[in-house]
Amino acid sequence: MKELIRYELLKITSKKSVRYTMVILFVILSVLMYRDVQGLSDEQLEGWEGKVDSEVVSQAKKEEQQLLFKLQDRVASKQDEVMLDTYRQIYETYEFKKTRESKLTSLNEQISQHNREGEENFTIRNLMLERSLLSKVSANTIYFDEPAEHMVDYMSTYGFALLGVMILMGLSTIFTQEYETGVHRLLLSSKDGRQKVAHAKLISSLIYVLGLLFSSISFALLFYYLFLGHEGWNASLQSIPGFWDSPYPLELSIYFWVKLLYHSVASVVFSLVVIMISSLCRSSVVSFSLSGSIFLFPLIATKFALLQTDNKFFTSVFEVLTFSPSQIMRVDPLFIEYAAINIGGFPLLYPIFAFFILLLSASVPIFIINKRSKYPSSI
Repeated sequence: MKELIRYELLKITSKKSVRYTMVILFVILSVLMYRDVQGLSDEQLEGWEGKVDSEVVSQAKKEEQQLLFKLQDRVASKQDEVMLDTYRQIYETYEFKKTRESKLTSLNEQISQHNREGEENFTIRNLMLERSLLSKVSANTIYFDEPAEHMVDYMSTYGFALLGVMILMGLSTIFTQEYETGVHRLLLSSKDGRQKVAHAKLISSLIYVLGLLFSSISFALLFYYLFLGHEGWNASLQSIPGFWDSPYPLELSIYFWVKLLYHSVASVVFSLVVIMISSLCRSSVVSFSLSGSIFLFPLIATKFALLQTDNKFFTSVFEVLTFSPSQIMRVDPLFIEYAAINIGGFPLLYPIFAFFILLLSASVPIFIINKRSKYPSSI
C-alpha cells in the first residue's frame, strides 16, 4: 500500500503542469507581496504605539493638518501616505471604542426590554451571547501590526488563490486520466485493486494538499518576517480594517491559528469534492471545468449578493454560500461580524456551525468515491 501511495503521489507532483504552475504562482505572489509591503515600517508608529485617548487623537489631528498643509505645494510621497494612514488608524481605534460602548448600551436596552416582557427565546439568548462576546473585546490600543495583519490576510487572498489553483491543477484529473488512458479497464478486473487504488489516491491527495498548505504558509511567514518583522501578534482582531464589527475577543496570534485550522480543513474538503467529480467524469476538461465552477461560483455570487442587500433572495443566497468549502477556506466571512444559527431556540455561532458543515461535507465525497470504486456503474 505504501508503494501504491508513493506512486499515486508521484503521478500528481510529477506533472509538468503542476510544477510549472506552482513556480509561476510563487513568482507572481512574491512580486505582489513585495509591492504590498513597500513603505511599511514600524517607524511609522514611532511615538504613537500604546493606548489611544482624546489627547492622542488631538495630537494626531494637529500633525495631520500640518502635513496636509505641506501637501498643498507638493505631491504626496509614499512616506506621506503611510503617515496619513497612521492618523487614520488612530482615529478609527478611538471611534471603535465609542462605537463598541454604544453597541453594548443598545444590547443592554434590548435585553432589558425582553426581560421585562418575560421572554425566554432565541432572540434574547442571541442578544445575550453577542453582548457576552462584545464585552470582552478590547481594542483601544494601537500597534505596528502589519506583519501579523498581512500574514492573517494572506490566507484569505494569495494563499487562498494558490491553494485553489493547485488543488484544481493537481487533483481534477486524478481519476479522469485513468479513463482517458484506458488504465481503468485493468482496475475494473479486480475489486480489491479498485478499492486499493481509490484509497491510495485519497491518501496521496491528502498528503499533496497538506504539503501545499505547509509550503504556502511557510513561504508567507518567511517573506513577511524578512520584510516586516514579527510584530503585531498581540493586537486585537478589530485592529484589521473590515473587522471593526467583529464581536470576537481574539488577538491576531490566536486568530491566526483558528484561521489556519479552518483554512486547512476547508482545503481538504474542497480537494475531496474535486476528487469526487474526477471519479464521476470521463473527461479531464469537464472535471476541471466543474471543479473550477464550484470553487469560483460562491465567490462571484456573494460579491453580486453584497450589491443586492435589499433583496431577501440574494441575502439568503449569500448566507447559504457562506458555508461553501471555498468560502470557508477564506475564513474571514465567518468572523467579520456577529451571526448565529437558530438551533432549537439556542444560538449557534457561524464559525462553529461552519465547522460541523465541513465535517458533514467531507463524508459525502468519501462515500461516493468508495461506492464508485466498488461499483463503477452504480453512480
